[in-house]
Amino acid sequence: MNFKKILIGFIFLLSLLFFSNSKVNAQIIYNYDTGDYYIPLPPLPPPIPPAPKSDATTNFTANDDGTYDVLFKWTDDRARRYSLAISKYQWADPGSNPDTTIPTWTFHHVPPGIWYVNMKFEVNGVWSQVTAWKVEVPRWVAPTPTPIITPPLITESFIATQDSGGKFVLFLSLIIGLLFIVFFVQKYKEKLKSVGLKKGILFIAVCLILIFFLFPRSSENSPCNRSSPYPMPPEFQRALSLRDQRLIENGTVFLKRDIRNCLDIQYADLSNTSGVEGVFLFDPKSTINDLHIYVDNSYHGYDDILTAILLSHEMTHVSQFINYKTTSKQISCVDKEVEAFQNELYFILSLNSEEKKSIIDRVSNNPYSNNAYFGVYQLLQVYLNSQNNCGSISNNISRNSDEFKSYSQCYWNSSKSQLQSLVEQSPYYQKQCNNRIQSTP
Repeated sequence: MNFKKILIGFIFLLSLLFFSNSKVNAQIIYNYDTGDYYIPLPPLPPPIPPAPKSDATTNFTANDDGTYDVLFKWTDDRARRYSLAISKYQWADPGSNPDTTIPTWTFHHVPPGIWYVNMKFEVNGVWSQVTAWKVEVPRWVAPTPTPIITPPLITESFIATQDSGGKFVLFLSLIIGLLFIVFFVQKYKEKLKSVGLKKGILFIAVCLILIFFLFPRSSENSPCNRSSPYPMPPEFQRALSLRDQRLIENGTVFLKRDIRNCLDIQYADLSNTSGVEGVFLFDPKSTINDLHIYVDNSYHGYDDILTAILLSHEMTHVSQFINYKTTSKQISCVDKEVEAFQNELYFILSLNSEEKKSIIDRVSNNPYSNNAYFGVYQLLQVYLNSQNNCGSISNNISRNSDEFKSYSQCYWNSSKSQLQSLVEQSPYYQKQCNNRIQSTP
């Protein structure tokens, strides 16, 4: 027997023994033409794709400890997962665990100096090559608090009307009553003299009271006739109380007519409404005793501040509905939404300092993490743009001064213009307003 073949066979047996013990599923191939054995190499891993082209921007927010929070945003034409890290070394691998699925990330407490943001994109199920951006964190400068100025009150529709329908009826009743009394006094002047002054005054007072109570008045002037509230989750009651308290602290004067008993606020699945998180059912055939608001189920896990912000929007639609029922005056669908967003922003600006800090920190760090955050983020951008358009103003300035009134007028005009553009450019509101909807988000 050929020694070469014996040696090859011996190596073959050793290979079988090795691969069976090491539990490697290897295929050993024998070439009958040459009498050789060989083990094919395992398949190569898929090639690492290059990172997609992307532009990035940075924004620095100074902290009190000598560092900055670095808001890093980049462009991408599709939704995907990203792995990223900030490092002193360029091209450092940020790891294989995804960090986010949205093109923005905030690095907290980054000292001044030269840094690199290293990132991998997920491309067709595999991580791309590492791409890097150079970030120059500036020399630290102590942060200067930016005053958040609360503009003057933009009241809800039903607050602004001051129950004009009821007051008109009351005024008309008094005029007719006075004319009746004048006529009565002139006709029965002599008889009244014989009766006496005190009895005459008493008679006139009784006449006025009877006229006031017997004169026909619209039942809608007392908006809510329910004696007990609808059952609702306690978090909605807390959010409504927070909203009322902050608005009153900021100078809002509510009419002495409580509609709380007629509010029916419940959770609902609104996932098929293109991101809408709350809906008020605006049905002209309904009465003020049935004011239905539905809040998306995602708000089960949110705090009272976010819920109160949403309800500030929906309560504006409630006010618009009451105004429509009491005065028959109607405004356009777009104007309804603009007014609702303005009141929503007004409530945010009416929060106390700690509540503002809490909501602004959360939203600015992850504005795209959910629809609630993104909605607040958009409103804050409207506020900042309006502030930039109208210039700065001291928080200590008198609210009655011409300078403050001029600034406030500029501010609300700017915010209204921006919000109107947002509403008109929204595919959802385009569809809803064109269809003359019966539910108002």
